[in-house]
Parts: sequence; structure tokens; C-alpha cells
Amino acid sequence: MLFLNPWERRIGPNRYLVEMLGNAPGLAQKATVVLHEAADAREEYQRLGCKVAVWEEIAQIRAGKSWGNLAGLVKRHSLGLGRVLRRFGANRPDLIVSNTEHLLLGDLASKFFGIPHLKIFHAITFSYRLQGRHRAIRAYLRILTFGSTRIIAVSDTQKRALISGGLANGAVIMVPNPIPVKELGRDALKPLPASLGKRLKSTGPLLVNVGRISPLKGQDQLIEALPALIKEYPNLLCIFAGQLGSDSGLENPNDFLNTIQKRIHDLGLANHVLLIGEIDYIPSLLRRADLYVHTSRMESFCRSIAEALVCGTPVVAFDSGAVPEVAGPGAILVPSGDTAALAAAIIDLLSRQELRELLANQGHEHVARYFGAPQVARQFTEVLMREFHARQCAGFNQCVE
Repeated sequence: MLFLNPWERRIGPNRYLVEMLGNAPGLAQKATVVLHEAADAREEYQRLGCKVAVWEEIAQIRAGKSWGNLAGLVKRHSLGLGRVLRRFGANRPDLIVSNTEHLLLGDLASKFFGIPHLKIFHAITFSYRLQGRHRAIRAYLRILTFGSTRIIAVSDTQKRALISGGLANGAVIMVPNPIPVKELGRDALKPLPASLGKRLKSTGPLLVNVGRISPLKGQDQLIEALPALIKEYPNLLCIFAGQLGSDSGLENPNDFLNTIQKRIHDLGLANHVLLIGEIDYIPSLLRRADLYVHTSRMESFCRSIAEALVCGTPVVAFDSGAVPEVAGPGAILVPSGDTAALAAAIIDLLSRQELRELLANQGHEHVARYFGAPQVARQFTEVLMREFHARQCAGFNQCVE
């Protein structure tokens, strides 16, 4: 089986595949994972027993506006296509899995060689950016799925969006993000960096938000809610953990980051906000938080909410996208974009310790029951095996209903 995986280790979709293969050793031993660059993920997949190849041609289609981005796209899907198809022809995999929607080479190889191809959709941003433009959504989804045998959605919310966008009901299967509950529980007990631990001793309560600093993730909305919170809790600290700035995509995260920083200064929040960038101790930070606050404008799943609940931290969030589905009974949800309601919910929950504990416990049980990595990996394996055998049978006219 060939997994086209143009992601770095720290990115959520790559964690999806790592957890799937890590909890399905039989599948891992049959897998060749193709990366677009020799990143740290290479060694991790090799430790799982996978073969690993590096094909620069499988870099994702990016929505950047630069001529360089367009030139790279043309090169990969013209000259690069020939090289990739020769590799497919030489290897003849039984199944192709593209671990992203933003890649057409798997679709093209499937069309050329008749190989079953599953494409995993991790994003639901099309329904946010193209809201109300049904023809544009249909065209977008048709282009990205023209050579896909099946589409895997990471939530029921995303599955419904794909079907309402024109994909056939039977073509879309839901396999959620796998959450490593036991591992997160262990990692949450690790100490924080000494400097941060010292800072937290003199502050409180602590709010945490995790995600790339970008307009879609909506950190600006939490910034606007902070003045009301600080009136009630003068020593409150809010930590934002996530990539600071980027040069890819239609959004401009660099300008957004500058706007965020200016707004923090204008509102006098410098002593109440930390922008700490990407970190490798998120579970420890989540465990120390009084609340996890999520303000994304759209979510196809939201791993950070699930991880917060596993680490024992209740959630306050906007009810956008798949957030209600993932958080279950572990969160207080408010209407998307309503910063006043967000502030009120945070103030209320901070004053009610028993409710916070109840939400965290119920949320932990919900995540373990529906998104625990071992059972989700089994589901993923069953989907792949079912597709492989169904196509085999169809080819030899041996299938019966």
C-alpha cells in the first residue's frame, strides 16, 4: 500500500497517519509512506516498520498567489507527473492513500493504472471560504476527487459538508482523528520548562489556546474577550501556542500576527498574553490550564480540543464546524463569533470548580470512547481492506451482494 503523505511531523494530518499506522502494525509493515521531503517524519515511519520514499513531486497544491507557487504546481504536474507515473508503474501498489485533499497525483495514477485510491480530507475550509457559492464548491470538490475511489472524512460534520457539496453519499466514509489517550495522559505529567513554570506560579487563572496563528483559527476573537476577563481576574494569563506566521495559503498569517500583536499592545494586555510559538510540551501545558479556549471560525475536527479533555482540562469554544461533535459533553459552547458570550462563559466556568471537573471527566470519557487511537486504527484498516478486496472482486467478477 502506498501512502502519499506530504506533511511534516508536527502537522495534525501527519499525526493522523502516524497514529493509524502505529496502532496497526500489520498495516504498517505493508505500507510505503511517500514524503515530499526528508523530514523528521522519515525516521518515525521507519520505526513503525514502514518503508519510506521521498518524492519531491508530491508536494501539496498550495493556494498561494505567487508566480513561484504557480510555476511549482505546473512543474510537479507536468514533468513531475511523468516521473511519478513511472514509479507507480514500476511498483504497482495494491492501494493508494493520499493523506491530503490537496494532491492530484494519486488521482492521476489511479486513472492511469486502475489502482484503488482513497483520499483523506482533513479540511473543511471550502465550506467556510465558499459559503453560499454552491457551484464553486461543487467544482472545487470535483477537481479534487476526480480520481478517488473513496473519500475519507475526519468527522461526521465534514462528511455532511462533502455530501452537500455534491459528492455521492456512498463515496464518503467517516474515520475520525485517532487520539492517543494513554500516551497523552503520560505526557501531561511531564514538567513544563522551568522558566514557564516559574511564570505560572505568579499568575492565574490560566487560559490556553492551541493552533497556528491565523484568521481561520480566530485568536483575535479571544484577544477581544480578554479585557472583560481581566476585570474579574486581574492576574489572568492567556497562552497562545502555535506557529507564528507563514507564507503559504490564501490567508496572510504574517499580517494577522502583526494585527494581533498591535491589538495586544493597544488593549494593554502585554502582561496577560504569551505567544509562545510551536512547542513540544502541549499536553503538559494543557494539564496546567484552568480552561482550554478555542475560537476557530471553522473546524473539520479539532485535535486540540480532544487533547485538552484527555489532559483533564474543560473547554469553552465557539460552536463552529465539528467542535460540538468532538467536544461532546466536555465543553461549554457559545455562538460562533459572539465574544461577549465567550467572555461570560469563561467567567462563569472559572467560578465553578465542580462543573469544570465534571466537564473534564465527561469529556475524557467521550474522547476515549469515540476517538481512542486503537479502535479508530482498526476502523481505518477495515476501510482500506474492504476497498482493496471490493476492487479485487469487481475485477474478477467474484463479488456477490
